[in-house]
Amino acid sequence: MFFVHPTLDLAMTYVQGVDAGCVGGFLVGFREWLIVRIDGGNNLFWTGLVKYALFPGSSDPAKDLDSCENQESKINEFLDLLDSFWSERCEPNGIHEIYIRYQHWLKLKEAQWELEARSG
Repeated sequence: MFFVHPTLDLAMTYVQGVDAGCVGGFLVGFREWLIVRIDGGNNLFWTGLVKYALFPGSSDPAKDLDSCENQESKINEFLDLLDSFWSERCEPNGIHEIYIRYQHWLKLKEAQWELEARSG
């Protein structure tokens, strides 16, 4: 990739275009992999999840990204995330394992939400 003024949002838009060109097959499982990795964000699109992954502990990663002076380092971190995802996904049964972990995560969260609803 070459961008005149590289930003994380531009890099993610590029990857989203590649995914669209592959009819959604390029990033199959990426969202679920990110949700398990950051332990949250089940209501977010993968681009929002990436921001939470790159700014752990942040309550507003979009704001943190806007104030980030070195977006190229965040682009590299994003590419490292993609690389980690692809390494797992390309393992035998990799995509299956990603979805199994996601399903397990959902069941744990469901149980937590039920407990909170009963006690709250």
